Amino acid sequence: MREYKLLIKGNWEVSKSMREIKSPYDHKVVGKVYFAEKNKTEKAVIAAHEAFRETKKLSSLERANVLEKISSEIEKRKEELAKSITLSGGKP
Repeated sequence: MREYKLLIKGNWEVSKSMREIKSPYDHKVVGKVYFAEKNKTEKAVIAAHEAFRETKKLSSLERANVLEKISSEIEKRKEELAKSITLSGGKP
């Protein structure tokens, strides 16, 4: 079973609160997710705003390169992502 942490400013973080995710199909726990407290939420919002300010300075080509890297990472993990989505949706 996988734990899903909070990604804030490029770092994986945990919080005090966590919730189990159960498959609606068989009610088995398929993962755990952390909930962000107010301070973590504020930190994430500030980080996102800072990232937006920097990203909007990039040229179209530079932004396209960033999106290509993201696409490549998704492609590398597509089996893991598909399994996670399938289990949490209750369709094994």
